[in-house]
Amino acid sequence: GRPEAPEGVIDLPLEKSGEPGDEQVRPTADGQVARTRYRTVSPHGAHGAHGAATLLAVELDTGRTHQIRAHLAAIGHPLLGDPRHGNDASHALERRLGLERLFLHAGTLRLPHPETGAALVLEERLPDDLARAGPLAPQPDQLAQPAHFEPRPCHMRLPSCRVPGEVRWSGAGL
Repeated sequence: GRPEAPEGVIDLPLEKSGEPGDEQVRPTADGQVARTRYRTVSPHGAHGAHGAATLLAVELDTGRTHQIRAHLAAIGHPLLGDPRHGNDASHALERRLGLERLFLHAGTLRLPHPETGAALVLEERLPDDLARAGPLAPQPDQLAQPAHFEPRPCHMRLPSCRVPGEVRWSGAGL
């Protein structure tokens, strides 16, 4: 499917529940603040008897566990390849497209250099297995376009350093 608006903000608190290793992340009124911005990259996507998928660019204002997955599922558009938040229609389309994992990719990471403070931009192309997903794979010019998000600091913990940064993701949701 396609979100009703071509771009928007999902502002739903998220809470983890369940046993370690089998935890679920769900929107709840008592959860931690979580905010995700998205925009449609590919308006056409992949279509089939079991629904359609749209490629989105997603940016996090917070960094909660499984935030993108939980937020997109909460608005009725789970990421393809998501065994926890997907549904029958998304799983059927995954099989049709030959996806064997989550269709989620961190394409751009921007953060200040830990020593100089200069802007450090790390980019990674879409992995081959996701690029082969046929009509979902973005054209090179679609990923090269600016994300059209207002720059905002993102105060989430990054794997190797603890400085404010910005991550831009690409994902395909049903």
